[in-house]
Amino acid sequence: MATLTSYTTIVKAEVDDTSARAQTVIERSLKDAYQEILKHVSRYLVGTDTYSVTATPGSQEYTPTAFYETVRVVWKNASETNFRVLQEISEAEAIEQHYNDANGTPQFYYRNAQNLILVPTPDNAGTLEVVYVPVQSELEGSTVSIIPDRYTNVIVLGAVARFKMYEGVAEAVDYQAKYTASLQDMKKELAAQFTPVKPKFFGR
Repeated sequence: MATLTSYTTIVKAEVDDTSARAQTVIERSLKDAYQEILKHVSRYLVGTDTYSVTATPGSQEYTPTAFYETVRVVWKNASETNFRVLQEISEAEAIEQHYNDANGTPQFYYRNAQNLILVPTPDNAGTLEVVYVPVQSELEGSTVSIIPDRYTNVIVLGAVARFKMYEGVAEAVDYQAKYTASLQDMKKELAAQFTPVKPKFFGR
């Protein structure tokens, strides 16, 4: 498996610049590209985690461990046996529909940075369970990349595109287009090979 060091060697050759200044920019570009790629494909590579919390009436904001995306968010009132899957909406829609001004059983949620906001605001005690894709560690020196080696070209293209943009080179646009296309192909391939496991909520 690749590391930041091995990726850096490849990108240096691609941009034909071995200066110390270039190395700094390349390493930052690789770290940013790595995290962006994982936002799209981490669920296919490392799976999901579950966050569960007992909610109290009047509390609508909850913060799971840092995550790229939510897969499923469910709510169960303390007095009920059934649970409901909450629909994700935008913060703008929540404001426009005045959902934040209402109390009741949560129907929706929206993201505010790494926080999940339930709307309407719960008026009963309950349990919130969130299946999410956790954020992965930064790519550092000898840290082994979780991106399969067959997709090395994707992270290299992403880093080169960023490097070229930083340098103000016109061909940055071409590299960005190649990177975007390669990332989409990678995501499609991994999704096609992925067998989702139906999450269990509240032990069932």
